[in-house]
Amino acid sequence: DLSERLGVTQQTYSRLEANPASASIERLFKVFSILGVKISFSSATTSSERKQTEEMLKSNSPARQEDW
Repeated sequence: DLSERLGVTQQTYSRLEANPASASIERLFKVFSILGVKISFSSATTSSERKQTEEMLKSNSPARQEDW
């Protein structure tokens, strides 16, 4: 149970699900960590990086995304 892994009661976890904006950044990072979600921060992208990202997104058609 995710609430146990977070070290909170089921009631507290239910409140977090109902209103995620109320969670502290520390709690959110703990949830992300438990779920295996990696968060990274970077500086502003250059135009070439933006173009590369746009091309990558365009190449991922909805049909292909279903295989994810």
